[in-house]
Amino acid sequence: IAHRAQIISELAHHFKTKKADEWVRKIHAAHVPVGLINDLKQAFEEPQVRERNMLIKMEHPQRDELTIVGSPIKMSRTPVEYKLAPPTLGQHTKTVLGRFLSSDELQKLSQQGVIE
Repeated sequence: IAHRAQIISELAHHFKTKKADEWVRKIHAAHVPVGLINDLKQAFEEPQVRERNMLIKMEHPQRDELTIVGSPIKMSRTPVEYKLAPPTLGQHTKTVLGRFLSSDELQKLSQQGVIE
């Protein structure tokens, strides 16, 4: 702990001498569990993501096409269906609150700028 900053600095410099996948191969060879940390773009380019159809393209009212993460549950007889795009901000607010509030209360919240 006394020399932590110096050790971290030296290790960081050392690990920059090779690409991450080279380090993963070397560390695996020493039988130490290790893996790459992907950013979102890299994660979505992984072969298993494509093979499992984890990216779903849908129409959306605010853009031509929206890509969402699909369900990881894959069932042959009852596959997940993607019927509706994610709601826009506040799209269902009045419907949901209407189950609990009167139309006068909803109108008051709307006038106060609490809901749109």
